[in-house]
Amino acid sequence: MGMTTPAAPSGSHERPAVTNPRLPEIVRLVLLFLILLTSIFLPALVFQLPGLSDLAREANASGGPLAVVMIGVAYALTTLVALGLLLVFARQVDRVRLRDYGITWDRLALPGLFIGIVISVVITVVVAGALGPLGLLRGEPDFGGVPTAMFIFVALGQAFLLQGIPEEFIYRGAMINTLQRRGVIAAVWISSIFFGLIHLISAGGQEGLLERVLYLAWPFGFGLAAAALRLVTGSLWTAVGIHGGSHVGVLVCALLGLNVEGPVAWVVIGALYTAIGLWGLRRYKRMGTPDPSLAGLRP
Repeated sequence: MGMTTPAAPSGSHERPAVTNPRLPEIVRLVLLFLILLTSIFLPALVFQLPGLSDLAREANASGGPLAVVMIGVAYALTTLVALGLLLVFARQVDRVRLRDYGITWDRLALPGLFIGIVISVVITVVVAGALGPLGLLRGEPDFGGVPTAMFIFVALGQAFLLQGIPEEFIYRGAMINTLQRRGVIAAVWISSIFFGLIHLISAGGQEGLLERVLYLAWPFGFGLAAAALRLVTGSLWTAVGIHGGSHVGVLVCALLGLNVEGPVAWVVIGALYTAIGLWGLRRYKRMGTPDPSLAGLRP
């Protein structure tokens, strides 16, 4: 490889985690995208079943504890559906275990999750705190007329159960391993670009085509940082922390009266994430990764 890398951790392999997939790369990528869509929309369809649909309408109308429970269940189902479909994909398509995607809970998981959350919260709060007094943020935080405690619960559920965990398991977990034959760094760039581009259809307060493009700096940046820090820390949970922490940062800002919206905020936050991602990739090229599912792969 033309560089000196540390010995792989005990239990790691000096071969690709996915050595004999049943399907071509492009088909596997499409399947992963379908897994993402299914995990997002299936819970909503479940609540359209007879009996549950009436309960859901009652919950939405009341806006009370029942609504909180229903939202929590829907978010949890998103993670469970994604995990279940990834398990089938791993066994039947890639012929591997979930841990070969980095999906495991070990001694690195909790520290990695914490590191990712802290990095994202610091970036978001510092940028919003700097831009707010300059008049470079747009609008005011909107709690939707719900109690603060309910707003926090829903925001945290969205941060991790609806988006952070399932999307990182797919994009920074299974997708990087699906693209591993191109090299780990190429896989990181491809997954980050793809993740950024799908946010063209996101509703993040963009006004016009130019702002839709500028908005991509944020998801692309934290996608790159999430993947690179997975390599640095050896845990996919760091990526979950970066992703979920991005939403937590927005929540903290809202509680402080700051609305993290506007092209300047998106670009600055995205640039900081990208800088962290580039640092992480450089460190990986020099020192390798303690992640056993990626330690033996070509950079």
